[in-house]
Amino acid sequence: MVLLRAPTTSIITLHAGAEPVAWYFVTVERKTSRKGRFFMGSIERISTPEAAPPAGHYVQATKWGGLVFVSGQLGGKPDGSHTFDRPFEEQARQALNNTLNILSTSGCDKQDVLRLTAYIVGPENWSAFNAVFLELFGQIKPARSVVPVPGLHLGYAIEIEAVGGVGAGSLDDTIASNIEFGAAFRS
Repeated sequence: MVLLRAPTTSIITLHAGAEPVAWYFVTVERKTSRKGRFFMGSIERISTPEAAPPAGHYVQATKWGGLVFVSGQLGGKPDGSHTFDRPFEEQARQALNNTLNILSTSGCDKQDVLRLTAYIVGPENWSAFNAVFLELFGQIKPARSVVPVPGLHLGYAIEIEAVGGVGAGSLDDTIASNIEFGAAFRS
C-alpha cells in the first residue's frame, strides 16, 4: 500500500473565560491510501499476565490510534483457573478486574473507559452487576450497555468488552500525543 501525505496546518486557541491564554499552531499529517481511506498507523496487540489468558485465537486487546479495544473477558483468573462455579458477583468482579488490568497495561485508567458492554446470563443478575460496577468504578460513568443472553462459554454468567481512550485527559495531553507542534505561544 502506498501512502499519500496531506499535511494541514491549523490554529487552536485555548480560552480561560473570555480571554485567550494560548495559541497552538499545529501541523497534522494525514495519511491516506490511494483509495482515499484515512490511515492512522499500525495495530498494537496487548497482552498482560494480570488478566486471564486468551482461550482461543485472539489477543486480550488491540490498540490503534489512541483507542484500546478489549476482547470479551470472562471471570477467569490470571493463573488460568476459573470462577464459573462461583456466585455471580465474584465472576463479575473478576471479569471487570481482568478488563481494568488490560486497560491499565494499555495506558488507560478507569476514567479513560469510553464504552463498556456486559453480557449477563439472566436479567435477575442486573442489580448484582450494578452493585459490583459501582464498587469498582465509583462515580465514573462510561457509556455502558448490559445485554441479557441465554448462555456464555464454559457456563460463565458474565462477559465484559470495553473501549478505552489512551490519554483521554486534558486537551494539552491530547494535542501533544496526537499532533506535532509547529509553535506554541502563551500570553
